[in-house]
Amino acid sequence: MKAIFYVVVLLGLANCHFAVAQGQTEQQSDWKLSGQIVNSEGSPIKDAAVNARFSCSRNDGGIVDRIELGEWKAETDSNGKFHFDVANAVPDNGELNLQVWAQSELHYNRYFFVGDKDLRSNDGTLDPMELRRGVLVSGQVAAPPGKDQPLNPTVEMMLRRSAVRQDEASSFFKEIACDQKGNFKLIVPEGTGELTIAAQNYRSTNLEREIKIAGEVETGKIPQLDLGKLTLDEGVTVFGTATLENGDPASGVVVGIIEWKDGDYGAVGSAKTDQHGKFQLPPRSGKCSILVLKACRSQRIIDGSREVLKTDGELPVFDSVELELDGKGRKFELSLKEAESVSLAGKVQDPFGNPAAGSTIEFGWETEHGNLEVDFLTTDKQGRYIARMAKGRKPVFRLHPRTVNGKYFSEAVLTKAIAQKHPDLITKSSAPFVKDPKFKSANSSTENLNWTLMDDSRTYSSSVRKAGDALRWWLIGE
Repeated sequence: MKAIFYVVVLLGLANCHFAVAQGQTEQQSDWKLSGQIVNSEGSPIKDAAVNARFSCSRNDGGIVDRIELGEWKAETDSNGKFHFDVANAVPDNGELNLQVWAQSELHYNRYFFVGDKDLRSNDGTLDPMELRRGVLVSGQVAAPPGKDQPLNPTVEMMLRRSAVRQDEASSFFKEIACDQKGNFKLIVPEGTGELTIAAQNYRSTNLEREIKIAGEVETGKIPQLDLGKLTLDEGVTVFGTATLENGDPASGVVVGIIEWKDGDYGAVGSAKTDQHGKFQLPPRSGKCSILVLKACRSQRIIDGSREVLKTDGELPVFDSVELELDGKGRKFELSLKEAESVSLAGKVQDPFGNPAAGSTIEFGWETEHGNLEVDFLTTDKQGRYIARMAKGRKPVFRLHPRTVNGKYFSEAVLTKAIAQKHPDLITKSSAPFVKDPKFKSANSSTENLNWTLMDDSRTYSSSVRKAGDALRWWLIGE
């Protein structure tokens, strides 16, 4: 299970509109950001690589605007210090957010998040940020015997908890591109690591390794673990053509593939159709789902991050396809055709009927593998939304917590009256508020599917939620 927790934090504002409200005047300030990178003893770390992203979010009539204030890379000086000049003026209102990630030749990559209060109270001066000693893991990604050297090989390493520091974050995740010969090196904390190796035209392979520091380590040195040669698996390549309802090729759409393993998702891949609607997906095996998506992360790593493929223009609706690839040979051809679609529309409001503008809705449908949420929707200033899906699917909605008129609401429900208006879509319930509505197959378009926000402190299964968050990171691509 790839619970990539820090990614969820980094990308939690994915649905904000990246724009500045028009016609708004305000006082603005010049800023400098400065900080220091230290080790666990508090000593400065020289030549540490530091990356930072600075932004400000504001609420404009219920719609959240996010202003990008800067993104930088630097190395620390002999005193472990770094600074960034903020060229863009910083608004005096709105919520500031700074994300910093850093590592050195001896210390693994760590992420730090600085909020509005700390940033404004210290005028951009940051508290020291501590890096921790890691293990240098190396190896080589190789093709099966008799096959060509793999193209664009990549390596991911995920550790669920550091065995050295119990106050460490609940997971560590790092992804890198190998060199032309497939060699890789990355610094990770101690613990049980899940290593994923992949390359273009080969199936992703998962390996589990124990990362430990054995014995004393000389000062100024880093313990090393050589994994040797890691051989890829060929898998099955799914290729084919996507066609629109009128017979024209569906060009410029993103096709994704999810490989399922023991009830959880394994590897995710994607491709974008050419002008003729043709596509070729990264090889996979076993049970897989094929989807057409607004966006999906690809196999390539560019500047340390996964490349995100995005569909050109409005997304046509295709039904997902379930495949069993074992026994299909090395290649399997598939034709995708635009599906008959239905729309589900309504609004989100507070208990007093006030529209919840800017609410985030994760939308998808049920599959044999569980709920598959593949799209983010954002309500307009009247709290309205509209979702489209293939006819016959059972829809899935998950509404994010929302603040309306200064009051925080943790979830959204359907009232009994609303549920009773849609007997063909919603399973009958006697409760006055339907907190977890059970949807039937959507065979026709529906309007006035209105959600009411409520304040409920219920907790949900963390393992289920985190696994879903990790999969959405791949599929939604933001």
